[in-house]
Amino acid sequence: VGVLAVGAPVIRILERLPGAGPAVAGLLGAFRSGIARLVRAPAQAVAVVALTVGIWSCTLAAVRCALQAFPDLPSTWSAALSTWAITMTGMLVAPTPGFVGSYEAFCKASLLLWGIEGDLAVTFALVLHTSMFLFTIAIGGFFLVREGLSLGSVVRESRATGEE
Repeated sequence: VGVLAVGAPVIRILERLPGAGPAVAGLLGAFRSGIARLVRAPAQAVAVVALTVGIWSCTLAAVRCALQAFPDLPSTWSAALSTWAITMTGMLVAPTPGFVGSYEAFCKASLLLWGIEGDLAVTFALVLHTSMFLFTIAIGGFFLVREGLSLGSVVRESRATGEE
């Protein structure tokens, strides 16, 4: 609501700032544009919200299942939610290529809050990150093949679009 209500002046200010200002302005502008489109299309907005809830619910269920695979870890919904929220926050504030390192550090930190010792927390973090990464590669590969695309063609098109 704030980005919609006062976004335009803030975006104009950010565009003039050196460093990351223009990039942040572009991100906020795109976000503002997308939200404005959804406000004008309530049915589409409901679909987006429903899909978002569905995706996050599936992700939390996957984290909870992973927690249940380790007998000494808490496997409640609140443990899954806090583990995932802290891990995602960490990846946002300390991004690395493939999120290697930041994912594990913040996932471990979340489990330390639950009283889990460090080695077990790191093991869980590595297993969770690896399994989610491999799932993403597998599902992405499936859809590339299904759509008749190659990874090379997608990369080339992405680079060409980025240069425009």
